[in-house]
Amino acid sequence: MSRELTARALSRTWTRAERGELLLAVLGGPGAGHLGSSLGGRTHLPHRPTAPSALATNTDIARPALTAPLAAGGWSDDEWAHDPAMWGWITGVDPGDHAVRLGDALTHAGARCRLALSNRRLAVLVEAGEVASGEPAQASPRGHEAGFAGRLGGLLRQVRGGAGERGVVALHEVDRPELRSVSAAPLGRAALPEWFLGFTFVDGSSLLVRHEDPEQLVETLRLNP
Repeated sequence: MSRELTARALSRTWTRAERGELLLAVLGGPGAGHLGSSLGGRTHLPHRPTAPSALATNTDIARPALTAPLAAGGWSDDEWAHDPAMWGWITGVDPGDHAVRLGDALTHAGARCRLALSNRRLAVLVEAGEVASGEPAQASPRGHEAGFAGRLGGLLRQVRGGAGERGVVALHEVDRPELRSVSAAPLGRAALPEWFLGFTFVDGSSLLVRHEDPEQLVETLRLNP
């Protein structure tokens, strides 16, 4: 793991301790597995990003192979959770939905990123050197950045605002008020479920990521408002 993306480093550089912010978890990106998605009723496995990458370099990411039935589409509902090559699932409608933007960032950055959760924010973080250069764009009336250029512009504003100086940049960041709920999700069809951490956002989208003890993390979040 990069020295800039360890829990210790992010506690010092990304979190805002002076505002009472605490880093609660640093979750491995999907470099060790795949994300699937249900976007506007259409299923993609693996997930197909809705926008180009904002990273300076795009390298192929080695991920474990999906099991044959999953790769062939021979599954239904949450059976995908039993495949160890699956890291999580995105559900959304609009490319601007928080879950979709997080999923795009996780897919593009792979092992180079981490999904960081504090008591105030959720973000996909990369080292500042991973980010492409460019000029920021104006925000759209909807409140989302307008298209890919705007999304990259929002990211670059974070760099110029000081994130780059501290060594990390958020490809997408969600403030706590935009998180409707965080829950432990038992998935699959076996007697012993596969456990995931579920993030549901106020825009109606959701993100599931594999986690070994999501109930404990949910309780930790509850105790640290």
